[in-house]
Amino acid sequence: MVEVAIVTVVKIEKIQLKIKGMHCVSCENLIKESILELNGVKDAKVDYTTEKATIEFDNTKTDVRNILKTIKNLGYEPEKMKKNS
Repeated sequence: MVEVAIVTVVKIEKIQLKIKGMHCVSCENLIKESILELNGVKDAKVDYTTEKATIEFDNTKTDVRNILKTIKNLGYEPEKMKKNS
């Protein structure tokens, strides 16, 4: 008898973005809801007052490029923030 185990490795990645062009809570909510609709996105926090977003996602299902494209398609200017060393 042969037993087979299937193991799925999930890699959760966390990124911070600077998003230019937000000027109200509606902008914030639109971006957050659109990002959360992407397959693999686990959490999104967006703040128009600081122009920042923090997004957690499964990088086996989506990637940074897809997240940036989604935000750009809404008419905003996202850029990945540099990590502090």
